[in-house]
Amino acid sequence: MTLEMNPVVTLAPIRIKLYPSEANVLNTFLMEIVFMVVELKGKSYNGYIVLAEWYVKYYMAKSIGIVRGFAKTAKRVDVPVSVARYLIDEMTNTPVPMQLNLILGQLHQQLTNRDLLPTQ
Repeated sequence: MTLEMNPVVTLAPIRIKLYPSEANVLNTFLMEIVFMVVELKGKSYNGYIVLAEWYVKYYMAKSIGIVRGFAKTAKRVDVPVSVARYLIDEMTNTPVPMQLNLILGQLHQQLTNRDLLPTQ
């Protein structure tokens, strides 16, 4: 099995680096999605549920550490491929602040490198 066909490598979480300001903006973006899931419950879009779960189980705690860190130091965040793809969908379908566009660029590059970028 070649390296690019190895599912363990292909589907491993992607790694992005976030500065405190970027982590804070992503936190706000994801909190809005969490509130929608809580409000809509079973009527929620599956992508929102995936993003809300990742936020609650992983990113919420991670973002606190990043936001409290030194402003000029970026911290690594591991993002599952499914979450990265849903984030790209959401960030490209809604107007987002510049810091989210920077995160979108990292997600886009990482998924492109693995040939996993969503097609429209």
